[in-house]
Amino acid sequence: MNLLAIFVVISSMIVRSGGVIITGGDWREPYYDPNITENSVRGTSLGRMSVLIYNDQNTSISAEEIYIGGVRLTNSPAFWIDGQMNKSLHLHSNVCWWRANPIVLEPGQHGSIQIGGSTQTWRYYNSETLTLHWNDGTRYFVTVQTVPNLCRISSLVVDATNQNLLVYIRNEHPVSAFTLEGLWVNGVVNGTFSEPILKPHGMVLATFPFNEPITTATLCNIQLFMQNIQTGDNETVADSLRIFPNAYFPIGFKTSSSAWNAQTIQSYSSAGFDTFLATNETLVSAMQFRNQNLRILAYPGNDFGNLEERININMVNEYAESSSVSTWMIQNLPDNNRSVYHSWETMNQFRATPATQATVSALFCATHYPEWAQLVDILCTDHFSVEGTNCDGKTYFDRLEIAGFYARAAKRNAEPGHAWAWSELYLDHAWIEPSIDEIRSQLYFQLAQGIKGVLWWSSPASDQLADVSELNTELSQISKYFLYGDISPSTLTSTTDSYIQVETIVSPMGMVMVVNNLDYYRNPFGYDWITRSDVAVTIEIFEIFPKFSQVLRLEGSRTENLKWQTQGNLVTIALGDVDVGAIVLIV
Repeated sequence: MNLLAIFVVISSMIVRSGGVIITGGDWREPYYDPNITENSVRGTSLGRMSVLIYNDQNTSISAEEIYIGGVRLTNSPAFWIDGQMNKSLHLHSNVCWWRANPIVLEPGQHGSIQIGGSTQTWRYYNSETLTLHWNDGTRYFVTVQTVPNLCRISSLVVDATNQNLLVYIRNEHPVSAFTLEGLWVNGVVNGTFSEPILKPHGMVLATFPFNEPITTATLCNIQLFMQNIQTGDNETVADSLRIFPNAYFPIGFKTSSSAWNAQTIQSYSSAGFDTFLATNETLVSAMQFRNQNLRILAYPGNDFGNLEERININMVNEYAESSSVSTWMIQNLPDNNRSVYHSWETMNQFRATPATQATVSALFCATHYPEWAQLVDILCTDHFSVEGTNCDGKTYFDRLEIAGFYARAAKRNAEPGHAWAWSELYLDHAWIEPSIDEIRSQLYFQLAQGIKGVLWWSSPASDQLADVSELNTELSQISKYFLYGDISPSTLTSTTDSYIQVETIVSPMGMVMVVNNLDYYRNPFGYDWITRSDVAVTIEIFEIFPKFSQVLRLEGSRTENLKWQTQGNLVTIALGDVDVGAIVLIV
């Protein structure tokens, strides 16, 4: 098998155009969760197309125009007026957005062209021919299949040494298995697989070693080469993503200017918070504490609700080199009253700055996740389940698991990038104040979907820190497994209780089992749970982490050893009583 072959591109050879080489391409369909009621109006996105490129000449080059099926895409993506697509643009060019990453491709550099397609851009189960025009007058043609690929790269992250890329590969085929034959990263075929066969509903971890630790944001073009065992067909999965050194799982919260004093910062740090959202008004105060092991999530917008919100370029330039600013929040809830065009334009403003930290945007409506997710490095879901109204105006007090549905939609649309979640704490604008059990339940539903960061909304009062500290203690004990792992695609093998819902996070260091109790009911003041007794669950053990010696149930700072037994690749764990839910660590 030729490891340099392209399987989604109609060619058996690498495609050249002048000094540009097309090294691969792929297409990913959008994810809409049927449990989310707002998705009755879904259909604004029809997936994301990626074309992997390499500059093989000794001069820089950039993409100037893109055509799909012979029709030129506009320089700007389609935009909305009063909620309606602007029909003055050619229907076939109504993309949500397109971009080159990086904007200028230097000699010897890998890059990608990505197109976020609308419903009028291309068709399912078909193929589309793209023509890319370069600023040196050259052009090339590439054909990409718009067929859902049930094998996908589900997570990318560099490990704690910053030298090994962890690539999680998920197979959602119900019957097909694949022989894994090679991992290609930026022109190099290398790496090891946790097992050679990707089974139906299975997951494999590929580890790719860099020559030296990465020290800054690095674009990784990735291709996975494999063979379908049933048909003998050669297949490939490809994607392109920026990765970052010193990856972390934030435990953060939104702070006000009054919170930035030494005593308050110390109390929050002692309660387990390590990341603080600072706005234009509070960033200067926040930087006074940059030497206290705090991470700052900087929000450079004018304010949270201003329709004219744009990036504060001066603020970004000033702190672009700051090691204390770990991430930039580009926009907060822009989908409430702005189009994807607005965010595309705002993101381009940010990309013109020297900042190399990761970017994140928080979105409210899951209908918009497929359109907006890939504009930033991290998608943050901002949808609670204890209070408020849904995107379609309906209240959602009656389903605590709604937070999990939104977290799953964010995770799936952000892949292979990461998803974070705002999780409701004690509100500064509350209709109701959630109990600690309601807060815990919402958090567990979000964690069960494989999110890689938690931002609490909003700042707890001093007398509430003890309760929150217990949850943060649990998060600090399991965060590395979420950060360097991924959610298992396998369904629960068996459970003794139909009210018990279980998801598993798998990593090379261990596994985390997130348990939620669905046996709850409303009372006039909130929710109550009916304790489920003598619960036992059976889950699958993956070769990613094949051996373990302890099964621990975490409850804040307390741990309890659980009884367990294995049979083949299955482990049965005796949980005992479960009220709201449980976190179980398998190490």
